[in-house]
Amino acid sequence: GYSSLCMARQLRRLGGQGSVTTIEVDAATAYVARGIISFAGAEGEVQVRVGCASDWVATGQLGTIDFLLLDHRGTIYHEDLHAAEPLLSPNARVFADNVLYPGAPLFLNYLDVKKYDIEIHELKEFLREDLDDWVVIARPTQEHGEMPRDTPPEFRRLSAEVDAISWRSQNGPVDWKGFQDRLKPVFYEWKEKRGL
Repeated sequence: GYSSLCMARQLRRLGGQGSVTTIEVDAATAYVARGIISFAGAEGEVQVRVGCASDWVATGQLGTIDFLLLDHRGTIYHEDLHAAEPLLSPNARVFADNVLYPGAPLFLNYLDVKKYDIEIHELKEFLREDLDDWVVIARPTQEHGEMPRDTPPEFRRLSAEVDAISWRSQNGPVDWKGFQDRLKPVFYEWKEKRGL
């Protein structure tokens, strides 16, 4: 709900054109988001849908996408982006949070193989000054095509590790700093090789 309200406020500043659709996989989260959006008086600008983003994309009900925010499970960003690509406008922007923490290695490979223009913004994780994060802003440069099949084994392994530690963190404390210390060198090497 909060991100949607920020985007709706920016749309108002830009003249009030467009709308925001947020997709929440959890019905309880969607319920809370709808309440926040209603309290803010933004029901006419923000729609909350329940389900998986790729399923909603497949329905064809979303229309053209000018701005795609990826802020969920980083290990599937590439799948959701691939599903949304046919709906991206020619000047669309893809904004992905949490690319370094907890991590989205398959997404980085996807952007690279699909020749997206990529900007990486380095920052500290919200409320965790001991952890670094990347926000990635990307712009497509070619037509939608097949899902890339050749992913470096190291990125596949890291993606599995991201999922494993993320699931463990739901049940107790984990060593995010130690995990990031192992992940960062691979990501920074990838970044440096591409001159980003």
